[in-house]
Amino acid sequence: MLKQKLKPLVFGGVGGGNAASEIGLLVLRVTTGLFIAFGHGLGKIPPKDGFVQYLDKLDVPMPYLNAWMAGLGELVGGVMLALGLATRFASAWLIGVFGVATFVAKAPAFRGEAPFWVPAEGAAEPAVLYLVLALTFLLVGSGRTGVDRFLRKN
Repeated sequence: MLKQKLKPLVFGGVGGGNAASEIGLLVLRVTTGLFIAFGHGLGKIPPKDGFVQYLDKLDVPMPYLNAWMAGLGELVGGVMLALGLATRFASAWLIGVFGVATFVAKAPAFRGEAPFWVPAEGAAEPAVLYLVLALTFLLVGSGRTGVDRFLRKN
């Protein structure tokens, strides 16, 4: 009974409905996942002392553990998103990571005390963009082109 309710939640998502929208969703999912995994996560595993100290300075609890969770969330969650594997779980993990990045680390940008837009160093824009993309995939799932499609059927 529980399995029947969890399976659609974790592996669900029928996608856009036609071939063009499925290709668009595939390109967006793979690109987003790989950019997050290799552009952000790979460099955080193992966490560097500077990153741990940065989280400590932001008063993030258990900064060493959270540094690992952020790095793994971006690396593993990004790869899972790119593959379309447990897309909603991966997206939820990424929402946590980029939610902290957006509302804790980049909070000064929302108060006008720091830059919001790229190319300024430390701008909030990338964190907000990845947060919105992760939220999108939490809502729509992997579509018909992800690994989730095959897991839904079993």
